[in-house]
Amino acid sequence: MSIKDVVAIIGLIAAIAACDKQNFISITNEASQRSSSIQVTMHDTAGPYANVYVNIERVSIHRSDTDSLVGWTDLNVNPGFYDLLELQNGLDSVLVNQTMIGAGHVTQMRFLLGEGNHVILLDSTLLPLNVPSGMQSGIKLNLNHEFEPFKVYDITIDFDVMKSIHVTGNGKYQLKPVIKVESVVEI
Repeated sequence: MSIKDVVAIIGLIAAIAACDKQNFISITNEASQRSSSIQVTMHDTAGPYANVYVNIERVSIHRSDTDSLVGWTDLNVNPGFYDLLELQNGLDSVLVNQTMIGAGHVTQMRFLLGEGNHVILLDSTLLPLNVPSGMQSGIKLNLNHEFEPFKVYDITIDFDVMKSIHVTGNGKYQLKPVIKVESVVEI
């Protein structure tokens, strides 16, 4: 093999490597151009209870803007019990850590609750809190927000305990959540 052949082979290998690297960079840039990042915080208004604990297991968003991003996407939730009454007077809790999502339109947010939700009355009585459909299909709220690429957003959710807890005719406590998106701000 001549030096000319060796130089030609090295040149061909370098050209192939450059093409693969360029394709990788193009794909990486294309994906990051379509990404946003969100985190979700939650707070509450006052209620006539000592504590109201909800067990949040999953938080998802629903998209409808592109074929590849249609449907429900789970977020990076901090699962566990949250005392809604601790989230008052300017206090909130990070429910979802900053999570990368594709940029575009998000229509809804869904909270899937686990078992063990309960209320503690002012006299320290602990009572189970029934959550119709909260453990099966989840609690959904409309978001309808366009998330732009390369931006980080904080979504603040307001959970209104006063309007959400109902005492049934037989004395059982039910949670029919009144939740609203208070704000979606770029941070």
